[in-house]
Amino acid sequence: MSQFDAIYDNPNICKLEEKLDVIPGEPSDKPGFHNYVGKYPLQPPLDGARGVYGGEFVAQGTYAAWASVPDPEMSPHSLHSYFVKAGSSESPIRWEVQEISNTRNYANRLCHGYQSHTGKLCFTLQVSFVRNNNATRRNELGHRDGVQPLQIQRKPQAFFNKYKDRLESEPYFEHTHGLMQNYIPREFLQTDYNIDLKTRGNVEFGFFTKVNDNLDVAHNPVKAKITSMLFLSDSFWLATLAKALGLPIAGHHFDTVNYFRVSLDHQVYIHDTEFDPSQWMFIDYNFSTMRNDRVLCHCQYYTLEGKMVASVVQEALVYLGEKIIRSAQTHFGPEPTKPTTAKL
Repeated sequence: MSQFDAIYDNPNICKLEEKLDVIPGEPSDKPGFHNYVGKYPLQPPLDGARGVYGGEFVAQGTYAAWASVPDPEMSPHSLHSYFVKAGSSESPIRWEVQEISNTRNYANRLCHGYQSHTGKLCFTLQVSFVRNNNATRRNELGHRDGVQPLQIQRKPQAFFNKYKDRLESEPYFEHTHGLMQNYIPREFLQTDYNIDLKTRGNVEFGFFTKVNDNLDVAHNPVKAKITSMLFLSDSFWLATLAKALGLPIAGHHFDTVNYFRVSLDHQVYIHDTEFDPSQWMFIDYNFSTMRNDRVLCHCQYYTLEGKMVASVVQEALVYLGEKIIRSAQTHFGPEPTKPTTAKL
């Protein structure tokens, strides 16, 4: 029995809040610095995998940064991070947090994550916090001032409207120790032809996702839902890169999902805190460029009401392998015609 089984089997706790929490470390002798240690080691996305899941680094690092912000009205609105070295599940991460700035409406923190048993730097993170990142509350304040704030956003990709009302009756799959659920539209299982690589970066994809957790029992619901969102933010879309090359992600004559890939950096922008990651959310994304073994992905996260609440930008190192490359090259032309039988 692992130390995580007691968390995953307990229906009375918020699993992600518990497993990603940090505790105070040794007091720092440097002014404006704070030390924290993960309550538990970080985990790989599945047992036996190399390294740890990047979303755990992002979420726990933000927890550590947040612990040094005394204002309860502040929450993260943007973060920029780099995956420096593969993490290990052998020991918790030790977090060194530096106060960069503290103002009335904003605060900024710089975090370094070190593996406890080796002392090696694995992850760097800079987080900006803002007061009252809630559109409804801001609108109420605007009404009192006699001015209604303006808002703009882009609309979600077409799969959003096509599938959002079917989710309760459609099959989904769980992964990452049962903490995440995804619904993948059936178009991901189809082959695309007439691929133009010069414009393929404009093509948008989309699927639905949520955390499999009970945020209602969290000790701090705001922290729990935002860090749960960050936990989601590094998951699965990079595994669908083959679809951008015209290949299905399942049902092909060889595996098109398990190619080599590692995240290099990770940026998240939280536009509004009015969301619940334990309910279905829609990810709209595109692979805007791929060259020199690196791919750049832009993602937008929507509630089922169609509100865009977060954006993610990530660059990753990828090696697709000869099978995927050669198979994809056959889809750059028209769909092959099926042979017909002559009528007598």
